[in-house]
Amino acid sequence: MNQTNYDALAGAYSRGRLPFPSVIENLIQIGNITTGSKVLEVGCGTGNHISALVNQTNCSGWGIDPSSGMLSHTHPHLAIQFLHGTAEQLPLEADQFDLVFSVDVIHHVQGKPDYFKEALRVLKSGGKLCTITETQDMLKNRTPQSDYFYDSALADMERYPLIKDLKQLMAKSGYRNLEEKSVSDTYVVSDAASYREKAYSSLLLIDEDVFQTGLKKLEADLAIGPIQGESERFCLWGTTP
Repeated sequence: MNQTNYDALAGAYSRGRLPFPSVIENLIQIGNITTGSKVLEVGCGTGNHISALVNQTNCSGWGIDPSSGMLSHTHPHLAIQFLHGTAEQLPLEADQFDLVFSVDVIHHVQGKPDYFKEALRVLKSGGKLCTITETQDMLKNRTPQSDYFYDSALADMERYPLIKDLKQLMAKSGYRNLEEKSVSDTYVVSDAASYREKAYSSLLLIDEDVFQTGLKKLEADLAIGPIQGESERFCLWGTTP
C-alpha cells in the first residue's frame, strides 16, 4: 500500500465515503450473491461496501484492511468478520469464498500479482473476483471532484493501473472468463465537508494552494445551491478454474 496515513484519515472516510449502489447491484447480480454466499472485501476500509452487501443479501461477509484506524470505524455486524491484514497475504484459509472484491483499492496494492494469487487461493472453484476501479477517462471526468480539483485527477492517472494491465495480470494469475462492466451513480453534493476533510486520498497528493483555491470555489458554488455529482466505476470480473 502507499504511504498515506489511513489511520489518520479513518474518521473522514467514515463520515464522507458511502457505498455505491450501482456497485452493490453489480456485485449481487454477476456474483450471484445469495444468503448462502461467503464474500470477502479486500481493503474494506470502514466497511461500507461489505456492510451494504450483507444487509441487502444476508450473505456472510469478511473484511480485510491493513489500517487499524479504518477497522476501528467499522460497525459491529453479526454476519461480518473484520480482520487486520494485507491484500498480498490474506489471513484466511483456502477454498472458502464465493466472491472476493475490492473497491478503489487496486492502485494502492504494491504486489498486485501476489494479491491476485492470494484471492485465487481463498476462492472456491468457480468463485469470482471483482476488481472495481476507474479508467483514465473516469478519473478525468469525476464530478464534482475533477471540476474543482483537476490536479487530483492527474495525480490519480499516474497511480491507477491501466485496465489492459489488470486484465493481463488476472489472466496470467489463472482467472478465466474475464468480464467488464461500467456502472454509475448520480448524487447531490450539498456541502463541502468530505472535500474539506480530504476524505479522498488524491486530495492529499496536490499542492495545498491548489487545493484551497478549488475548495473556495466549491464552497462558493455550494452557497448558491447543491451540485449534481456522478460516480463512475469500472468492474473487472474473473472466474476461478
